[in-house]
Amino acid sequence: MEENLLVSASRDKIWQSTDVALQKAVAKHQSGELAAAARAYRAILKRQPRHPDALHLLGLTAHQTGDHVRATRHIKEAVTLRPKEPLFLNNLGLAQYAAGKMTAAESSFRRVLAISGENLPTRLHLGTVLAVQGRDEEALAEFMALITDGQPEALWHAKAGQALRQLGRLEEAEAQFRSASELAPQDVELLASLASLIQVRGRNRDAIELYRRVLEMRPDYPDVLINRGHCLIMVGEIEESREAYLAALRLDGKLEGAITGLVYLD
Repeated sequence: MEENLLVSASRDKIWQSTDVALQKAVAKHQSGELAAAARAYRAILKRQPRHPDALHLLGLTAHQTGDHVRATRHIKEAVTLRPKEPLFLNNLGLAQYAAGKMTAAESSFRRVLAISGENLPTRLHLGTVLAVQGRDEEALAEFMALITDGQPEALWHAKAGQALRQLGRLEEAEAQFRSASELAPQDVELLASLASLIQVRGRNRDAIELYRRVLEMRPDYPDVLINRGHCLIMVGEIEESREAYLAALRLDGKLEGAITGLVYLD
């Protein structure tokens, strides 16, 4: 009995010292000292190899430094020790996604939703994984659930718009991109995506105006210059189209779209 008490007391001391060490490691992690944090997590694991938080956080440092395979391995160990922890499962899914393991990532994200119910970031991740796999109908359902159930965000509308565009539902896609752009009016990429979609729908003058707005915010955007040049050709503005292609080539002299456009004009 006395020996058991000593073992118990020693274990308690280990946990206490580990908690302090974990706090210090997390402080390094939060300050961006990833290598130092990783060393500290490994030191904790040397004393206590089955510490789920240290395993999870060590995996995160690997993920943040681009070693997604190692990240997956460490976070999987943490999940084995704490299988119903949504945070662990969510970050496992992110590491698997970054490692190109889409089926595994999808499974991890679905486990999070099964455990925690509505989880908006995880639902966004799940939709993204489905879209990457070309499962646009399923992805759209996830993005629309976010829009319906949560406080609308520009990214959600943009993701829904992209899925709708892939499905050929261009009118609905335009509506989603417009909603996204209204929520984030200074987001150049959203405005460029909306302009591109309108161009595809054949409304070249509307697209030209949107591309003009994009270029006001980012004059050195070669793809937008080229697309604007294409639209200008379609409405008969030949010299302005030429200038758009030349402006793109001043940014990058090897842009095929700009070279092809100039050849067409000549």
